[in-house]
Amino acid sequence: MINKTKEFRKKIEKLSREDLLEIIKDQDIELSKQISRIEWVFENKLRHINWPDGTPIIERKLTNRELALLVDEPFEIDKELLDLGISGEHQRQMHIAKDPVMWARHFLQVQLRVYQILILRDPSLRKVLRAGRRLRKNIYTSYNATPL
Repeated sequence: MINKTKEFRKKIEKLSREDLLEIIKDQDIELSKQISRIEWVFENKLRHINWPDGTPIIERKLTNRELALLVDEPFEIDKELLDLGISGEHQRQMHIAKDPVMWARHFLQVQLRVYQILILRDPSLRKVLRAGRRLRKNIYTSYNATPL
């Protein structure tokens, strides 16, 4: 199942930026709005800050890799798993369990923000976040949900 997810991400990352944005818009219009807002802020509000090489920040579009991480992998029943006795419902549960974003949506009933999805779906084993206190890194405090 993990290899299937990696293949899906590689394939979708090769799509054009416009195609990825259209898929994201069809999937969740709010994510599309958040992407526009993030890119607008980079273009209009950060001109007083410079990149490490000294050039001013005039824009920073999300990359195809980042956009591909925002797309949910579709669920498909695997006939090989059916032959092994794993029902379609169990396969659906496995599909939800393997993706932290889908798990949070399904079990916590929360709508994650773009940056939260990027953090959760990033395939790196180790992640270092340099994030301000008000970034809402904790899902529970972000959405006033009670722990299970």
